Amino acid sequence: MPDSGFDPGGNPSDPFSGIDVQQNANILYYAFLTLLNILIAVINFLWRLIILLYNVMVFVFRTVLKFLLHIWTTYIKRAVTWLASHVQKLRAWLKRTITPIIKRLEKIKQWYDQHILKQQLRILQMIQVMRRFLAILRVFHISFANVLDQALADIQNRIQQNIALVRGTLNQIINTLAIVLDPTLLIFRNVLGGSLLRNLGAATSSTRKRRWGDLHHLIDPRTGLPAATRLEEVSVVAETALDAEVLAKTVLISGRAA
Repeated sequence: MPDSGFDPGGNPSDPFSGIDVQQNANILYYAFLTLLNILIAVINFLWRLIILLYNVMVFVFRTVLKFLLHIWTTYIKRAVTWLASHVQKLRAWLKRTITPIIKRLEKIKQWYDQHILKQQLRILQMIQVMRRFLAILRVFHISFANVLDQALADIQNRIQQNIALVRGTLNQIINTLAIVLDPTLLIFRNVLGGSLLRNLGAATSSTRKRRWGDLHHLIDPRTGLPAATRLEEVSVVAETALDAEVLAKTVLISGRAA
Protein backbone atom coordinates (compact mmCIF):
# COMPACT_ATOMS: atom_id res chain seq x y z
CA MET A 1 0.00 0.00 0.00
CA PRO A 2 1.56 3.32 -1.03
CA ASP A 3 2.68 5.81 1.73
CA SER A 4 0.03 8.55 1.94
CA GLY A 5 1.72 10.60 4.70
CA PHE A 6 -0.55 9.27 7.42
CA ASP A 7 0.13 6.61 9.98
CA PRO A 8 -2.10 3.55 10.31
CA GLY A 9 -3.99 5.21 13.11
CA GLY A 10 -5.09 8.03 10.79
CA ASN A 11 -2.78 10.82 12.38
CA PRO A 12 -0.53 12.86 10.07
CA SER A 13 3.20 12.13 10.45
CA ASP A 14 5.44 14.78 12.27
CA PRO A 15 7.25 16.94 9.62
CA PHE A 16 10.04 17.85 12.17
CA SER A 17 10.62 14.33 13.29
CA GLY A 18 13.80 14.30 11.26
CA ILE A 19 15.45 17.29 13.11
CA ASP A 20 18.19 16.21 15.42
CA VAL A 21 17.90 17.02 19.13
CA GLN A 22 21.56 18.15 19.15
CA GLN A 23 20.75 20.81 16.58
CA ASN A 24 18.04 22.29 18.87
CA ALA A 25 20.49 22.41 21.76
CA ASN A 26 23.00 24.25 19.58
CA ILE A 27 20.44 26.84 18.61
CA LEU A 28 19.55 27.49 22.27
CA TYR A 29 23.24 27.69 23.17
CA TYR A 30 23.96 30.27 20.44
CA ALA A 31 20.88 32.30 21.48
CA PHE A 32 22.10 32.32 25.10
CA LEU A 33 25.57 33.45 24.01
CA THR A 34 24.03 36.21 21.91
CA LEU A 35 21.98 37.51 24.85
CA LEU A 36 24.99 37.27 27.13
CA ASN A 37 27.11 39.27 24.69
CA ILE A 38 24.40 41.91 24.42
CA LEU A 39 24.18 42.15 28.26
CA ILE A 40 27.95 42.47 28.56
CA ALA A 41 27.96 45.18 25.89
CA VAL A 42 25.26 47.12 27.74
CA ILE A 43 27.16 46.81 31.03
CA ASN A 44 30.38 47.98 29.35
CA PHE A 45 28.53 50.94 27.86
CA LEU A 46 27.05 51.94 31.21
CA TRP A 47 30.42 51.57 32.95
CA ARG A 48 32.13 53.73 30.33
CA LEU A 49 29.33 56.29 30.68
CA ILE A 50 29.82 56.39 34.48
CA ILE A 51 33.57 56.79 34.06
CA LEU A 52 32.97 59.58 31.55
CA LEU A 53 30.58 61.40 33.90
CA TYR A 54 33.05 61.01 36.76
CA ASN A 55 35.86 62.47 34.69
CA VAL A 56 33.63 65.34 33.58
CA MET A 57 32.65 66.11 37.19
CA VAL A 58 36.28 65.99 38.34
CA PHE A 59 37.26 68.33 35.52
CA VAL A 60 34.43 70.74 36.35
CA PHE A 61 35.25 70.77 40.08
CA ARG A 62 38.95 71.30 39.41
CA THR A 63 38.17 74.13 37.04
CA VAL A 64 35.79 75.78 39.53
CA LEU A 65 38.27 75.38 42.39
CA LYS A 66 41.07 76.88 40.31
CA PHE A 67 38.79 79.78 39.40
CA LEU A 68 37.76 80.36 43.04
CA LEU A 69 41.38 80.15 44.17
CA HIS A 70 42.33 82.68 41.53
CA ILE A 71 39.51 85.00 42.61
CA TRP A 72 40.53 84.64 46.28
CA THR A 73 44.22 85.25 45.62
CA THR A 74 43.77 88.04 43.12
CA TYR A 75 40.80 89.98 44.46
CA ILE A 76 39.20 88.85 47.73
CA LYS A 77 42.39 88.38 49.75
CA ARG A 78 43.67 91.78 48.69
CA ALA A 79 40.30 93.38 49.45
CA VAL A 80 40.15 91.78 52.91
CA THR A 81 43.72 92.86 53.66
CA TRP A 82 42.98 96.41 52.49
CA LEU A 83 39.75 96.54 54.49
CA ALA A 84 41.40 95.19 57.65
CA SER A 85 44.21 97.72 57.46
CA HIS A 86 41.78 100.61 56.96
CA VAL A 87 39.55 99.36 59.80
CA GLN A 88 42.56 99.38 62.09
CA LYS A 89 43.44 102.89 60.97
CA LEU A 90 39.83 104.00 61.48
CA ARG A 91 39.72 102.45 64.94
CA ALA A 92 42.98 104.16 65.88
CA TRP A 93 41.60 107.49 64.61
CA LEU A 94 38.36 106.99 66.55
CA LYS A 95 40.32 106.16 69.68
CA ARG A 96 42.39 109.32 69.34
CA THR A 97 39.30 111.44 68.63
CA ILE A 98 36.55 109.94 70.79
CA THR A 99 38.51 109.08 73.94
CA PRO A 100 39.15 112.75 74.87
CA ILE A 101 35.49 113.56 74.19
CA ILE A 102 34.32 110.75 76.49
CA LYS A 103 36.71 111.88 79.22
CA ARG A 104 35.49 115.47 78.89
CA LEU A 105 31.83 114.39 79.07
CA GLU A 106 32.54 112.24 82.12
CA LYS A 107 34.16 115.23 83.82
CA ILE A 108 31.11 117.35 82.99
CA LYS A 109 28.84 114.65 84.41
CA GLN A 110 30.98 114.38 87.53
CA TRP A 111 30.91 118.17 87.99
CA TYR A 112 27.14 118.20 87.50
CA ASP A 113 26.67 115.42 90.07
CA GLN A 114 28.90 117.12 92.63
CA HIS A 115 27.60 120.68 92.30
CA ILE A 116 24.19 120.91 90.63
CA LEU A 117 22.64 117.52 91.30
CA LYS A 118 23.30 117.76 95.04
CA GLN A 119 21.51 121.10 95.21
CA GLN A 120 18.60 119.79 93.16
CA LEU A 121 18.24 116.76 95.43
CA ARG A 122 18.26 119.01 98.49
CA ILE A 123 15.53 121.14 96.95
CA LEU A 124 13.50 118.00 96.21
CA GLN A 125 13.86 116.88 99.81
CA MET A 126 12.71 120.29 101.04
CA ILE A 127 9.73 120.19 98.68
CA GLN A 128 8.76 116.73 99.92
CA VAL A 129 8.91 117.90 103.55
CA MET A 130 6.78 120.93 102.70
CA ARG A 131 4.26 118.79 100.82
CA ARG A 132 3.94 116.45 103.81
CA PHE A 133 3.20 119.46 105.99
CA LEU A 134 0.68 120.77 103.44
CA ALA A 135 -0.96 117.34 103.34
CA ILE A 136 -1.66 117.74 107.08
CA LEU A 137 -3.12 121.21 106.44
CA ARG A 138 -5.34 119.85 103.68
CA VAL A 139 -6.88 117.50 106.21
CA PHE A 140 -8.14 120.59 108.03
CA HIS A 141 -9.46 122.02 104.72
CA ILE A 142 -7.11 125.01 104.67
CA SER A 143 -7.68 126.64 101.30
CA PHE A 144 -4.18 127.81 100.37
CA ALA A 145 -2.64 124.38 101.18
CA ASN A 146 -4.04 122.75 98.05
CA VAL A 147 -2.88 125.57 95.75
CA LEU A 148 0.59 125.65 97.29
CA ASP A 149 0.89 121.87 97.10
CA GLN A 150 0.07 121.93 93.37
CA ALA A 151 2.68 124.62 92.79
CA LEU A 152 5.31 122.63 94.71
CA ALA A 153 4.36 119.47 92.78
CA ASP A 154 4.88 121.35 89.51
CA ILE A 155 8.30 122.56 90.67
CA GLN A 156 9.20 119.04 91.78
CA ASN A 157 8.24 117.59 88.40
CA ARG A 158 10.26 120.22 86.58
CA ILE A 159 13.36 119.49 88.68
CA GLN A 160 12.99 115.75 88.17
CA GLN A 161 12.58 116.21 84.42
CA ASN A 162 15.66 118.42 84.36
CA ILE A 163 17.71 115.79 86.20
CA ALA A 164 16.49 113.01 83.90
CA LEU A 165 17.17 115.14 80.82
CA VAL A 166 20.69 116.24 81.75
CA ARG A 167 21.98 113.00 83.25
CA GLY A 168 20.10 110.86 80.72
CA THR A 169 21.48 112.83 77.77
CA LEU A 170 25.01 112.71 79.11
CA ASN A 171 24.77 108.97 79.78
CA GLN A 172 23.30 108.34 76.35
CA ILE A 173 26.05 110.29 74.58
CA ILE A 174 28.81 108.63 76.62
CA ASN A 175 27.38 105.14 76.05
CA THR A 176 26.92 105.73 72.32
CA LEU A 177 30.48 106.99 71.90
CA ALA A 178 31.77 104.07 73.96
CA ILE A 179 29.91 101.60 71.71
CA VAL A 180 31.34 103.27 68.58
CA LEU A 181 34.81 103.03 70.09
CA ASP A 182 34.40 99.42 71.29
CA PRO A 183 31.34 97.47 70.02
CA THR A 184 32.14 94.57 72.37
CA LEU A 185 30.69 96.68 75.20
CA LEU A 186 27.26 95.61 73.95
CA ILE A 187 28.08 92.10 75.19
CA PHE A 188 30.51 92.47 78.07
CA ARG A 189 29.11 95.56 79.83
CA ASN A 190 25.47 95.48 78.63
CA VAL A 191 25.65 99.14 77.63
CA LEU A 192 22.68 98.69 75.31
CA GLY A 193 20.52 97.35 78.15
CA GLY A 194 21.48 100.30 80.32
CA SER A 195 20.65 102.71 77.51
CA LEU A 196 17.25 101.11 76.93
CA LEU A 197 16.38 101.29 80.64
CA ARG A 198 17.46 104.92 80.97
CA ASN A 199 13.86 106.19 80.94
CA LEU A 200 12.21 102.99 82.15
CA GLY A 201 11.71 101.17 85.43
CA ALA A 202 12.33 97.54 86.32
CA ALA A 203 11.18 95.50 89.30
CA THR A 204 11.32 91.88 90.46
CA SER A 205 8.95 90.24 92.92
CA SER A 206 9.72 86.82 94.38
CA THR A 207 8.52 84.30 96.96
CA ARG A 208 11.91 82.62 97.30
CA LYS A 209 12.90 84.76 100.28
CA ARG A 210 11.04 85.64 103.46
CA ARG A 211 9.44 82.21 103.61
CA TRP A 212 8.24 80.25 106.64
CA GLY A 213 7.74 76.72 105.44
CA ASP A 214 4.96 76.81 102.83
CA LEU A 215 4.07 80.40 103.72
CA HIS A 216 5.56 83.58 102.25
CA HIS A 217 5.18 87.35 102.61
CA LEU A 218 2.98 88.08 99.56
CA ILE A 219 -0.65 88.23 100.72
CA ASP A 220 -3.56 87.67 98.36
CA PRO A 221 -6.07 90.48 99.14
CA ARG A 222 -8.94 88.19 98.08
CA THR A 223 -8.25 85.64 100.81
CA GLY A 224 -6.02 87.47 103.30
CA LEU A 225 -3.59 84.51 103.11
CA PRO A 226 -0.24 84.02 101.37
CA ALA A 227 -0.94 83.84 97.64
CA ALA A 228 -1.34 80.32 96.23
CA THR A 229 0.68 80.84 93.08
CA ARG A 230 2.67 78.56 90.81
CA LEU A 231 5.19 81.33 90.11
CA GLU A 232 8.29 81.90 92.20
CA GLU A 233 9.65 85.08 90.62
CA VAL A 234 8.38 87.71 88.17
CA SER A 235 10.37 90.55 86.57
CA VAL A 236 8.67 93.44 84.78
CA VAL A 237 9.92 96.44 82.80
CA ALA A 238 7.50 99.38 82.67
CA GLU A 239 7.46 103.13 82.17
CA THR A 240 8.17 103.74 85.85
CA ALA A 241 9.58 101.69 88.71
CA LEU A 242 6.27 102.02 90.56
CA ASP A 243 4.31 100.56 87.62
CA ALA A 244 6.84 97.75 87.29
CA GLU A 245 6.57 96.91 91.01
CA VAL A 246 2.76 96.88 90.95
CA LEU A 247 2.62 94.72 87.83
CA ALA A 248 5.25 92.28 89.12
CA LYS A 249 3.36 91.69 92.38
CA THR A 250 0.00 91.48 90.60
CA VAL A 251 1.22 88.85 88.17
CA LEU A 252 2.95 86.89 90.91
CA ILE A 253 -0.08 86.87 93.21
CA SER A 254 -2.48 85.91 90.39
CA GLY A 255 -0.09 83.29 89.04
CA ARG A 256 -2.61 80.47 89.37
CA ALA A 257 -4.96 82.18 86.90
CA ALA A 258 -2.17 83.65 84.74
